[in-house]
Amino acid sequence: MVKIRRESLSFWICLIGFLMGVIYTTGAGLYFLDIVDHFVTNIAILTVGILECIMIGWIYGTERLRAYINSVSNFQIGKWWDICIKYITPLILLGLLIFQIYTEFTTPYEGYPTWALAVGWIMVVVPLILAFLIPQKKVSISD
Repeated sequence: MVKIRRESLSFWICLIGFLMGVIYTTGAGLYFLDIVDHFVTNIAILTVGILECIMIGWIYGTERLRAYINSVSNFQIGKWWDICIKYITPLILLGLLIFQIYTEFTTPYEGYPTWALAVGWIMVVVPLILAFLIPQKKVSISD
């Protein structure tokens, strides 16, 4: 188990956030903001939506969530909701994601150079990889 002091963790998170944010203060900051915004809204959100459907539909269980929703809501949802969360929604999102990735590789966004678009891919792929790797480490935060 890795022990990390709270102050040290806060420092490194703030430093990384600061360094990532500095690029937006440069003369090209608006362009980088446009690229990151484009990739986050067109790739990352679709990917997260697919992962959420998998987590809710296949790991947590739609039946459990539907039972809870029906117990606290005036509107009752039926078995159709389970089918939508497990099959229909992920398939539609996957189709949209495949189409969007195909479009990204065939038509560069706004005519930006390829190296600039790499920033967008990095901003999408690195957090997704970290989201899967970080929980594998056993980290204890101490005062």
